[in-house]
Amino acid sequence: MIKICKNSVLTLAACFMGILALGACSATPTATVEPTEDVPTLEATEVVLVEEPTPTDTPEEINECVECHQDKQRLIDNAAEEEEVEEENSGQG
Repeated sequence: MIKICKNSVLTLAACFMGILALGACSATPTATVEPTEDVPTLEATEVVLVEEPTPTDTPEEINECVECHQDKQRLIDNAAEEEEVEEENSGQG
């Protein structure tokens, strides 16, 4: 068990009370700021609806990634053969 000296407890309590007293004495400034310029007001504007293009209006984009990954034969043709890796711990020596 830790022995706490009576003097150290009293010192800590006095420091804590001093910090509280100093904190309570500090006044927070309450500044009132008067506007120097007129604040512009926003006016209502007219909303215009724009028609979205139909799917037939835009040409169909081809996603090469999807095309390549869905083509099984292309995947087989482009696949690299696996190389047999010799372990460092095997062999002579």
